[in-house]
Amino acid sequence: MPNTPIQEMTLGQLRDALIKLKALATTTTDPAVYAAANDSQARIDSQMSVLQNLQLANDTAAMQSQADGIGQAKAAFDAAAKNLATASEVITGAAKFLDAVDVLIKVASHVA
Repeated sequence: MPNTPIQEMTLGQLRDALIKLKALATTTTDPAVYAAANDSQARIDSQMSVLQNLQLANDTAAMQSQADGIGQAKAAFDAAAKNLATASEVITGAAKFLDAVDVLIKVASHVA
């Protein structure tokens, strides 16, 4: 499940704020500004983590709801693969039969 528009907007705004705070922290010479910028960065990182964890929880639930479908698709794939193996055996058998018929035809054409 993708992020909602509000989540995307909020994460985008938090990323923008984080970039500005990092720039401020690297350019300031004022220790109080530097400390405040770092504290704000930590809070933003925490808020982004919460939003992303909420999304992960939603994604996990959405992925879990697909587990039965994935199991059914895997079973269908396994059945198809088994049919392919059988089909391969039939083709191999047919090729051997046709080779034998070719030999028979060659023998028959030499006899006639």
